[in-house]
This record gives sequence, structure tokens and C-alpha cells, in this order.
Amino acid sequence: MNRVLLLSGGVDSLYLYYKLCDKTDDCIYIDYGQKFKKQELQVLKNHRIKYKIIKIDSLKDNKTEFFYGRNLKLLLAIADRYKGTTHVQIIIGCNKDDEFSDNNEGFMCRAESIISDSYGMIFMIITPLSNMRKKEIATKLRNLTDRTPYWCHKGTKNPCGECHGCKAMIKAGVFDLWKQK
Repeated sequence: MNRVLLLSGGVDSLYLYYKLCDKTDDCIYIDYGQKFKKQELQVLKNHRIKYKIIKIDSLKDNKTEFFYGRNLKLLLAIADRYKGTTHVQIIIGCNKDDEFSDNNEGFMCRAESIISDSYGMIFMIITPLSNMRKKEIATKLRNLTDRTPYWCHKGTKNPCGECHGCKAMIKAGVFDLWKQK
């Protein structure tokens, strides 16, 4: 069995890394053309995380800034990397505050089934944070490391307050939590 941790450089995947790094076979970062890739990779570098990169075609719709089919394509890219194996477990940091339709348990169950059937393997998607809120995850991460993750998708030194990442962190109360340290 291959246990694979999907990393993004965000609070969720960093927390999972610190909790599960000794129980995984690979850590994978997916490059799908995201404009904040540089910031995410810098966070992984700052945390001294060893990872592999899977590059897939850009998913961005230039009109809406939305990444159509993002998680499905990410999961298919991982399945393709491990084709020919019998059992793959993907660990992904979806949490209770995620608002995307492809981050919920129902989507993950459907994807798991379709990918397993399509690749002739047992493809399991593990979402250990799905019942936790972002602030709770950030609090636990804060207790494990003093390296503050970088969230702004615009690349500004301080939270811009406008991009999706900053809005999500503000809404969850995470920036205030990190300021307290």
C-alpha cells in the first residue's frame, strides 16, 4: 500500500504533515498553474518538507479565476502516478470550513469509487480533518511549529484581505490567532 499526503503549504496540509509524515510514503505537491504556487512552495521550503511535484495542465478559467475540476484532476493525477499498484491511500486536508463542492465527503466518496473502478485498484481518500474547523486546525499547528504559514494568494507580505485565501483565514479567525504568538 502507498500512503500519499497531498500538500499545499496551507494550514490543513501542514498540520497533517506534522502529524503523519512518519506514516506516509510520499508527500506530493500538485502544480496546476495556481498563481500562488511560489508562496506555497516557499512555505514547504521554510518547513524543510521533502516532497515530489506532479504538474498538470492549468485548470484556471481566466474569466472567473475559478479552477474547474481541481480536486478531480488532482486525484486523477495521483492515481495515474500510482497505476499498476493495488492499493493507494490519499490523505487530503479538507476541513469543515471548506466551501468548495469538491471538498466534501460526498464528492470524495464518489471520486474514490470512480477512480478505484477506472484504475483497477483500491483508491482510498482519507480526510482526517473533515470534522474540524480551520481555527482548531491552526491552533493545533501553532502548538507544533513556530513557522507561520503564508496564505495570501496575491503574494503580499501581509494579508491582502481580498483573495480567497485571506478571506477564508479572516472568516475563520486564524490571522488573529497567529498574531497572538
